[in-house]
Amino acid sequence: MTKSELAQKLIMVRTIQKNLVISLLSNSFADSHRIISMLRSSQRKHLLNFFNYIYVFVEQFGQIFISQNQSTVLLYFQYGKRGSNLKTLYAKAKLLLFSLSVKNLVGTLKFNAFVTRTRTKAAHAMGDSDYIYVWFLAGKEQARSYSGLYEAMEYLKLQYHFNGVPIYIETVVPRMVAIYQRAGFKFYAQEAYGNQLIWFAKYEGYEK
Repeated sequence: MTKSELAQKLIMVRTIQKNLVISLLSNSFADSHRIISMLRSSQRKHLLNFFNYIYVFVEQFGQIFISQNQSTVLLYFQYGKRGSNLKTLYAKAKLLLFSLSVKNLVGTLKFNAFVTRTRTKAAHAMGDSDYIYVWFLAGKEQARSYSGLYEAMEYLKLQYHFNGVPIYIETVVPRMVAIYQRAGFKFYAQEAYGNQLIWFAKYEGYEK
């Protein structure tokens, strides 16, 4: 295989992965009021544009995990190593110009600021100067065994031992609480924002 053929194959693999990740995310969050309210409408093109930005950011500054059965995807990054470059700025500009709802932007920013403030305050109080942040975890709804989710949890725990920093995660989905608890996450806060409950959790090792 020539270098050119290898390069084309790698591009194809990355494209397949990107399409799979964005498809899993957009299908899982198609009925998410919190995300849809950020967009100009519930049209799929806006949802795809939103998750395209998420994918580009994590591809550049984080990690993407896909379960073996391709039912679950996990996107995370180390908080102290996040940044921006031309690729992320372009994807963000495309999202802002064509898909985000200007009308609901203030509300979105306030919600995100509340979640970030709660997490940052807790991390500071617990002496965590840096941490891995799980941005999105999504799975196919028909995968009732949750094998992909449990596989993702085991992968996260390996990341803790490899990187030596705790893992922070949040959810607004009640059924995920038990899954995170079973994986060893400890819930340090439960906050109400509007008509939503937000659970805040942290993983800091098997022995904790």
